[in-house]
Amino acid sequence: MMKKITIFAITLIVLVSSSIAQIGTPLMVEKISETFLDNMPMKTRIGGLDMANGFIAMLTDTIIDFGNEFILFDSNGNKVFSKKSIQNKCYWYLDLKSCNGVIILGEGPPEGRNYFSAYDYSGKMLIAPFLTGKSYNPVLSSPSMKYLYSRNEDILNDGGKPTVWDATGNLLAEFDIKNGLWQMAAINDSLLLFQDWNYLKIISIPSMAVEKEYFVEGIIPPPIESFSSMDPSGDYYAFEGEYKLAICNLTNGDIQLIDKSSVGYRRGRIGLSEAGEYLFCFHSRRNITVTIFQRFKEGYDVIAVNQKVPFDGEVNVLYMGPYFYNNKCIINAENVTHSPDGIEYKSFIFDVFGMAENMVNGVALNGFASPVNGSDDTNIHVFKIRSRMADLGMLQKYHFKEISNE
Repeated sequence: MMKKITIFAITLIVLVSSSIAQIGTPLMVEKISETFLDNMPMKTRIGGLDMANGFIAMLTDTIIDFGNEFILFDSNGNKVFSKKSIQNKCYWYLDLKSCNGVIILGEGPPEGRNYFSAYDYSGKMLIAPFLTGKSYNPVLSSPSMKYLYSRNEDILNDGGKPTVWDATGNLLAEFDIKNGLWQMAAINDSLLLFQDWNYLKIISIPSMAVEKEYFVEGIIPPPIESFSSMDPSGDYYAFEGEYKLAICNLTNGDIQLIDKSSVGYRRGRIGLSEAGEYLFCFHSRRNITVTIFQRFKEGYDVIAVNQKVPFDGEVNVLYMGPYFYNNKCIINAENVTHSPDGIEYKSFIFDVFGMAENMVNGVALNGFASPVNGSDDTNIHVFKIRSRMADLGMLQKYHFKEISNE
């Protein structure tokens, strides 16, 4: 007998010809509506498009005078408001997810002096543009925008300084770093994690006092960058070394090191599920594989090793994610093609729990997937960026029913 467990919805922006692949999965897909979007601007990079709370935000391509436009749509593709960049500047970054109901925009001129500002969904300015420096590091918000902080995404060049601002953009602190690899992540509205390679500090906001400090021994930094992840509840933090993975319990300071070679795992993106119950380690070469660790009383142990993620067709690079939402893991990849389209975007959604026989079962989609913090806590958006000037975007809504095979 088949028993219904959960129902959740997604939104899909695709080319006019879309496809969905269902791969031996307990998830069943039902299309419930669709809307053509003939005003969706062309995009060149995923970092200029985000979704949250049923809204879609994107940045148009830059034009000759270096200007572009930010546009906010509702879930039906209707324009809510838009804002053009000022002369000799362009928007290069946006974030809807780090703070509920707030849009963070990054704007800068060609020489790289970057400004950030914040708006609500009606277009009201919440934070006037404030200068952050020359590095191209994003500015993120604590869950309720009690403070703002920088995140390191420019390790190959000038990584910039770890910086914290108050809710109006006034500087609270800049940290000196001892190592080239650093990262920051909001634990909650009053605590911030600062990682200076193998030193982890939990800092109280706004006093900037160090509440706890942990040192991770026996781990060697990688030559380029270290992927890291904090679980959604803010209890666990994981990061990669050259040969080992480190997982830290931020409450009691317990640290576990995992030898990557012992499970055949190579370097790639990592993600911790809610309360740190699972650690997902993704690797991409000719396809995407995942190694999964589960937390037991004795610590983390591997439950799946280098299992192939069955995307719909080929993928080359794992691009965004993993995201964890409503007991689902969402990952996004791209496939560089030799066709005129150039790049195909694909996603895969699967259950965090219960991998039967260590097989990754879920739903493959053409487009990028992103969790949405909706009032019913059930929505997931999936979007596809058009690759050619003549292509029109399409907004499609789907209903996922999760069933057991009993």
